[in-house]
Amino acid sequence: MSRPSAPPPASTLVVLSADLLATRAGELLEQVAFGSWPPALKLRDALQCYSEVRLGTTMAEQATMVLEHCNDHSPAPETQRSEVRT
Repeated sequence: MSRPSAPPPASTLVVLSADLLATRAGELLEQVAFGSWPPALKLRDALQCYSEVRLGTTMAEQATMVLEHCNDHSPAPETQRSEVRT
């Protein structure tokens, strides 16, 4: 059974774009900061901070999804014990 595909929310696209920009900028800064130019070093540190915050945010979102999934399941029904007749 196929589901109609929908585009991802705009906020998802913005976040992905920011991640790509940060990654590419970080790669370029590694080359520029090799000369220890202070502004490039500061920007490199800021991009590293961004990356760490994004990782923490992603992990928190995943944990929330897992908890919600676990809470969606109703508890197992109680079992009935059969009486043993002697």
